[in-house]
Amino acid sequence: MTDIVEKIAEILERGDGRYLIMGMVQAHGLGLRSLADSVDVPVEVLATIEIEGFGKVPHKSLVRKLAEWIEERDLDPEDLVKAGWARFELEYFEPEALEKIEDDELRAEIERKSPTELDLSTLLRVAEALS
Repeated sequence: MTDIVEKIAEILERGDGRYLIMGMVQAHGLGLRSLADSVDVPVEVLATIEIEGFGKVPHKSLVRKLAEWIEERDLDPEDLVKAGWARFELEYFEPEALEKIEDDELRAEIERKSPTELDLSTLLRVAEALS
């Protein structure tokens, strides 16, 4: 658990909290409010991280709650960041992102759904294709 806590603190400190939260929302399969209830933090806290990205480490109890949620689901925090980044790219830069994706099957799947409807594994494939 300490490794995940440290990893999350590092992610937030480097400013990738936006993508972490977006990835967590995708893994959860429901919206931000539902995720906040599941993590047991106010929705405003997650919304702030998602908007600001951060750049510093928030209170230890918040980092610990995020880590517990991630660990309970056997997820990798860096995979959540990658998935969140991929969703962000598809939401805000879809034409450019689709241009970079060479896999026709993956591109077709993305074109059929909204980025918020894509599952974690698909978003990880998108992240790999875009990087």
